[in-house]
Amino acid sequence: MSPYELEMQRLRDLLETVESDEDCISEIESDTDIEIFSEHNTDTEEDDELDNTKDDDDSDDFVGKDGKTVWKKKKFRQNVRVRSHNIMTHLPGPIREARNVTDPFSSWNILIDNSILSIIVECTNLYISEIVLHYKRERDAKPTDVVEIKAVIGLLYLCGLHKSSHLNVKDLWATDGTGIEIFHTTMPYKRFLFLLRCMRFDKLLDRPQRKLFDKLAAIRDFFEKFISNCKDSYNLGEYVTIDEKLEPFRGRCGFRQYMPNKPAKYGIKIFALVDSRTFYTSNMEIYCGTQPDGPFKVSTSPSDVVKRLIQPLHKSSRNITTDNWYTSYPLAADLLKEKLTLVGTMRKNKREIPPTFVTSKGREIFSTLFGFEKDKTLISYVPKKGKTVLMLSTLHNDDAIDDTTGEKKKPEMICFYNMTKGAVDTVDEMAASYSVARITRRWPMKTLTMSLHPQVIKSVTVSELQELSFSQLSLHEKSTIKKRDRSTPDILICQPGISNKKKYIRSFNSKWYQRENWLCGCEVKTALFCFPCLLFGGDVTWTKDGFRNINKMKEKTEKHQKPNKHVDNVVSLSLLRTVSIKEKLSEGYRLPVNEHNIKVKKNREISCKIRDSIFFCGNFETPLRVHDEKDDSVNPGVFRGLVNFASKLDSDLKNHLETSAVFKGVYKTIHNEILDCLFQIYHEEIRTEIRKACSFNG
Repeated sequence: MSPYELEMQRLRDLLETVESDEDCISEIESDTDIEIFSEHNTDTEEDDELDNTKDDDDSDDFVGKDGKTVWKKKKFRQNVRVRSHNIMTHLPGPIREARNVTDPFSSWNILIDNSILSIIVECTNLYISEIVLHYKRERDAKPTDVVEIKAVIGLLYLCGLHKSSHLNVKDLWATDGTGIEIFHTTMPYKRFLFLLRCMRFDKLLDRPQRKLFDKLAAIRDFFEKFISNCKDSYNLGEYVTIDEKLEPFRGRCGFRQYMPNKPAKYGIKIFALVDSRTFYTSNMEIYCGTQPDGPFKVSTSPSDVVKRLIQPLHKSSRNITTDNWYTSYPLAADLLKEKLTLVGTMRKNKREIPPTFVTSKGREIFSTLFGFEKDKTLISYVPKKGKTVLMLSTLHNDDAIDDTTGEKKKPEMICFYNMTKGAVDTVDEMAASYSVARITRRWPMKTLTMSLHPQVIKSVTVSELQELSFSQLSLHEKSTIKKRDRSTPDILICQPGISNKKKYIRSFNSKWYQRENWLCGCEVKTALFCFPCLLFGGDVTWTKDGFRNINKMKEKTEKHQKPNKHVDNVVSLSLLRTVSIKEKLSEGYRLPVNEHNIKVKKNREISCKIRDSIFFCGNFETPLRVHDEKDDSVNPGVFRGLVNFASKLDSDLKNHLETSAVFKGVYKTIHNEILDCLFQIYHEEIRTEIRKACSFNG
């Protein structure tokens, strides 16, 4: 490299170091109303950057931009089938008191327990006692209790159920037949509004002192107890997702965020840890900028946020899926020390990425570069011209390509990431469908409504599916059931058997759910069912009675998958709520169509050249035919000679004359048909001109 190129490379490296996204988020020093522009851009595809470095194609290694990180071009040999950090040690599902839940209210009361309700009641009554002097009648500002607070929360849920969270309260409490009866029979609307205005989550007397070292002093106790209940009630599955969500809010708040890539644009940013399959929200952290010096001041860098959220998961062999704002090489190494794997997209300014990986120049579309370390895999995929997708994984250790992606040849890493990346977005979408949020200018109230949103978006149960008529549901309701996914409980089915004169007892294995992606279970009936057939109809054994003969599990499941009815149900479920069905079909569907269109275009171009040769002969009044038109003729005629000469200049025409067995366009039958068509066209044009011409009398 020339001295100029070396100097430019040094400046480029220095710029990338300064712009590294590991820096902390912008600080907020005052409690005034400030909105922060969030640079949390999670676009997976990135534009190419200029790359002046040259890699040795003959080398067995890729070297990162830091000059230290080395990636092998060939994968390492795997000595065992499943690595130790991929073996789950904790079964997913409800734990402790949550295992005994039998109804929705009991489930809700575990997350919003009596200790949280007591905090709300105590702090609300303290605030009411301070403002009671402003009311003429004491009954207009009487204290509240747990029962009344539960009633208020219940009415908020009803507002969400009826999609009327932002409807005027007077319309909901109307008694002329246009309102909803349960609202005005529960409490007067003035009392409902009064309690919402007065609801508090901390004691106002010492709040100024607590705010000196905690920006979240107004909701600290309430929020920490709620998160503790979420973590203590459910074991997450093997795949979890970390991402940020934006709770819409436009009131006064010192840490309100502006995020242009979110639908709400303005709000409170929250980092969330969510189960990738059941969408259970286990842990959350409110971003409030940089805290004042004190016990609550923590680093806000992406890697530190991830480490705090996943702290309860240490040594559990789970996988964390993150986007490119969080993913980094050091974070992946730190998680491996805690027996956790990481899969996530990366930004191209990371110093550990080889220069070859950040550009698509000289690479084919849908091609992939793989880089391997002993416990990490880096890929660079080209989805379109001028774009690259960078991804790091400590879960995958090979260069496997997903065959179901057709000509796109997506690596399994990308397919896995696409499957698990959207858990937090799904929680947002499903919670917004039944939002309980009222319009408010107080950000602590926004925290309450966020906590009231369904924290457990549970899988749809078999009993629910058997009771409803799926075909009569709206498209939105069908897609909601599809998102809730099948129920996969760890049911207790045991069956005795005899093999080689030895008795044994075979029990249900939860891994069967992974082997058969249509299988679901019912704890009440202690039986197995087919999820697609429950929705669209099918074999009675797999839709109404339930399957329990686990000694013949393999035989019966294979038999159930063969009928066309089951196959049609699986296809119907996979295509449900798709924008375009063609997008879900394989690339092989469109490939023949594209090939046919290309052939038609070539044939038209060849026909135009043959037609022009005929016009040439007509313009110069030369005959089209001669007596000897064989391929080896010395004098084949003007037309044939002109076509032969044109074929020497046009490879497509030459290939057509040599290979075509149906239509060549050089024989007299084709000429006569072309001339007949031309005669009819000219004849019709002459008649049209005669009809339009003016007639004169002599």
